[in-house]
Amino acid sequence: MKTLTHLIAPLFTLLLTACGNLQAIGEQQLQGLREPRISVKGVKLGPSRLAEQKFLVDLAIENPNAQGISANEIALALAINGKGIARGINTKPLDIKANGTSQVEVAVVANTLELLQQGLLLGNAQQKTLPYQVTGHIGLLGGLLQGLKFPISYSGQLDANDLMKRFSPGN
Repeated sequence: MKTLTHLIAPLFTLLLTACGNLQAIGEQQLQGLREPRISVKGVKLGPSRLAEQKFLVDLAIENPNAQGISANEIALALAINGKGIARGINTKPLDIKANGTSQVEVAVVANTLELLQQGLLLGNAQQKTLPYQVTGHIGLLGGLLQGLKFPISYSGQLDANDLMKRFSPGN
């Protein structure tokens, strides 16, 4: 029993030291990690059904680091005219090479009835564009990066005529 205790104590000390060293290495890697640059390249109308309208948000994610990163979640919300109307999440893994850029399209879904109730589809006919804002985050996957989330925030303009044509009688 004494021999077993003599073996376990040094092994436990060695294990604790190794864990401390791994944590220090991990913290150094995280300090050197630069935040990915995320830009919205566009928002366009996607397929529609009677009950829902999809908007497709095209993102470019640039990795300025010397190591590749992987994302496992992109969550987005879309507001038009300051009113939140659609949400979506992409949980397909996405690999972004070291010093590279990846493109991804995320579908966000709006309830057609809510769009009508908010007056977004029946707005002022003279308004040629509608201001929109995309907000959300990208979640990273793997090792020390697991669980890190980087914000997404972008504003732009949608063509009001395209949106209203989609829901006019006869279309």
